[in-house]
Amino acid sequence: MSTTPDGISEWEFIFGQPDFDTVWTPFRDWLSANHPEDAGNVGFGNWSSVEEAAQNGLLTAQYAKAWSTYLGQHGCTYTDDC
Repeated sequence: MSTTPDGISEWEFIFGQPDFDTVWTPFRDWLSANHPEDAGNVGFGNWSSVEEAAQNGLLTAQYAKAWSTYLGQHGCTYTDDC
């Protein structure tokens, strides 16, 4: 994975590698530590309507970009503990 100030710029994906939890767990941990007020509203399957799903998607994208920026500013990737 490569990041730029605009977000993730390159992602190499080999089927099944990395699996969802490999990326989700560090993202969830970062989100919980830095944005606990929204941590419960980001993720998959946390909605009961199309409107909630749309809002969840927007919020997830917003925080994914913020996380990518954070990783880039600290010179690390999602596999590093930073």
